[in-house]
Amino acid sequence: LVRAETQVGPHACSTPSPARAMPHGGSAPPRALRVAVLHLAGGALSAALLPDGSPAASSADDCVVACAAVDDFLDHLQKNNLGTHVWMRLDSEAYFKPSVYQINIDTARCIDITDANLHSATCTECIWFDTAKVPFGGDSGTSERGIQAGLCLNGSHQVEDMETWMRRDRLVHEERYKALCAVPDFSDSNLAV
Repeated sequence: LVRAETQVGPHACSTPSPARAMPHGGSAPPRALRVAVLHLAGGALSAALLPDGSPAASSADDCVVACAAVDDFLDHLQKNNLGTHVWMRLDSEAYFKPSVYQINIDTARCIDITDANLHSATCTECIWFDTAKVPFGGDSGTSERGIQAGLCLNGSHQVEDMETWMRRDRLVHEERYKALCAVPDFSDSNLAV
C-alpha cells in the first residue's frame, strides 16, 4: 500500500452537479484541499478523501467542458455535419490551448457539460492524441467513430484493431492520452443545463 498526497485547487467547473456536491455542505472543495490518494499494487484502486475522512465525490467523468472549434478544425467538423464545439476533460484544456504551433480549439470559450449530457452522448468522432506531441501538428490525432463520450474522453473504449488498442492503452497508462469528442449539432446555444 502506497500513500501519496495531491494538492487540489479550486473546482473549475462552474455548475457543479449533485454528484459532485461535497459532504461538508459546499458545492466545491475548499481552495487548497489536500486529498489522500491510496494506491494498491498495480494501481487497481484509488480513493480521494476529504479532510473529514469521507470519500470525495468524483469520477473519471468529472469536469467535462465543450470548447469552440476554430479555423481548419471547425471546417472539418462542419464538413462532417458535427457541432461547433468539441467536448474534452477540463484537465485537457492546457494541452489544446492555442499556441504558435496550432490554433484549432478556443479554450477560452468553453462551457460545462452536465453529467446527464455526458452519460447520454455518443461521439460521432472521438479523436485522441499523444501529449508528447503538439496536437493537430506533431500528432494529427487518431479518429474513431461511434464511441460513448465518457469512454472516449477517458480512453477506456473498445478498439477493434490490436495495434491501435495497444498504442491507446500505452498512452493511457503513461498518462499521455487526451481526447476530443465531436457530437452532431452541438453548440452553446442548444446546451441543456
